[in-house]
Amino acid sequence: MSESYTEQLDHNPQADWLSPVTAKWGAAIDAGFQLVPDVLLKNQARLGMSATETVVLLNLTLHWWYPTRHPYPRPATIARRMGVSARTVQRALGRLSELGLVERLKDNGADAGRPVSTAFRLTGLVHELEPLAREDVAYRPRGAALALGGMLDGKSGSAA
Repeated sequence: MSESYTEQLDHNPQADWLSPVTAKWGAAIDAGFQLVPDVLLKNQARLGMSATETVVLLNLTLHWWYPTRHPYPRPATIARRMGVSARTVQRALGRLSELGLVERLKDNGADAGRPVSTAFRLTGLVHELEPLAREDVAYRPRGAALALGGMLDGKSGSAA
């Protein structure tokens, strides 16, 4: 039986050149990853989301590669990944829309001879997360460091 990727790292003193992410996750990271603010998971109940709605939302963010391009995964794709029905995903998307976290955007592709697809705007989610981040205790040291960095660079917004 061969050693796993992480077992090989444990025995390889030259593995220091690997990024901390690769060192932590091993070869699984090569399949891709996404960046999601911790404050989303820390506050999912406060945002009014169920566990199912949170996982559906994470599936949307999985497809949100560029800030100006809205994700458009099919509910059936998300359902297949989660092991639930497409109707369950559609209900979760409806609830996320009611909460103002996700906005459905219809693309009438039929006019261009393409199937109709739905993209999702996540601006509401970002808007809701920003104040939660500012009140998060973990944000305070980072925010102070950012402010201090701005002052050191001469980019402080305060008058001298």
